[in-house]
Amino acid sequence: MPDYWAELPEDKAPKGRVLLPKDARESMSDGGEVAIRTMSAKARADGVDIRTGHRVQRTNVDEYGAVIGVEADMALGETVAFKARKAVIFASGGFTHDVAMRKNFLSVPVFGGCAARTNEGDFVNIGAAAGAELRNMNYAWMCPIVLEKALNDDPSLIGTFSPSGDSMIYVDRNGRRVTNEKLAYNESAQAFFTWDPAKSEYPNLVLIAIWDSRSQQHSASDEYGRFIVPEGKDDGHVIKGDTLAELTNNIRARFKKYANRIGNMTIADDFEETLKSTIRRFNKFAMEGKDLDFNRGERQVELLFNGPAAESPAMPNPTMYPISDGGPYYAALLTGGSLDTKGGPVTNPDGQVLDHTGRPIAGLYGVGNCVASASARAYWAGGATLGPILAFAYLAAKAANTEPSA
Repeated sequence: MPDYWAELPEDKAPKGRVLLPKDARESMSDGGEVAIRTMSAKARADGVDIRTGHRVQRTNVDEYGAVIGVEADMALGETVAFKARKAVIFASGGFTHDVAMRKNFLSVPVFGGCAARTNEGDFVNIGAAAGAELRNMNYAWMCPIVLEKALNDDPSLIGTFSPSGDSMIYVDRNGRRVTNEKLAYNESAQAFFTWDPAKSEYPNLVLIAIWDSRSQQHSASDEYGRFIVPEGKDDGHVIKGDTLAELTNNIRARFKKYANRIGNMTIADDFEETLKSTIRRFNKFAMEGKDLDFNRGERQVELLFNGPAAESPAMPNPTMYPISDGGPYYAALLTGGSLDTKGGPVTNPDGQVLDHTGRPIAGLYGVGNCVASASARAYWAGGATLGPILAFAYLAAKAANTEPSA
């Protein structure tokens, strides 16, 4: 599998750095599920008491300020105190599903994301109350998402990791292409947050994916959060039209439906004519195999995330195929979302949570997306969350084990 940044000259390992758990499907992103299943089984076999239905609310400290346990609320409202034998380690995820935190901290407008539903930023508040310094609160692991699933708080929302379809483009509300549709997901999401200082707006906050019957027939899938799905299977987000004129009218109606939630964005009056011109230009690129506007399909990672497509007929560039002159046509509204946020209390390499002077808060550790990521704004590669949490969790557990027993 190619590295996400295989073309960079400093990348000395452009292939072969991806590791999958033994029981994972080949080249499939179920490594996290495998890790949860196998590591939970091992923990239980070693006598670890795993409890769900408890939400930690605060830490308890001794007379010297060292963290010695936590208090948690149970489902029925009872509060239970847990005493730590050596230390407390948080791994509670980011704040993707806390609307107020998203609005207060993220540097761009995000409607939602696909993190675990319990990721509501608990450790931001708990850590800050314990004296932790915060960092990276404006950053997140990003991915395109289906707008309507985010607005409807749909628990089935998955990030669009792999935008399938070769006869498929993204256009703005004017009907123009504005980005390379096959960029790796974190980079692809940045297109939605382009800022227009003259108009004081995010003109691409909602983009429209357009595709034809070829992509619908050969690229439909319900994996990896794809927006081209088999007809009749959770396709409420799909807009259809037998002609581009009908598709335009239906897109306009869908924008109107959500206008008060997307900054009153509207479809331009000349959207249909501009879209036709955009399709003609894209089709010429597809026939010649060269995207002169956005270089689609020229990086290895874009071929990796091209998604399923018809094997034949094919064009010189496997990521592009001319969009049909006749319908039916399909569309979906997309925006940028978070896989999860990457800000929180600052830690050292051993996972110790640091205060505003840079000193460890005794007995308090954190790993994963609930603490400030070492990556800052960057997205290194697939597994950029899972890989570091495995490494830093090991270091944190090793360091916590050296703490004196209570």
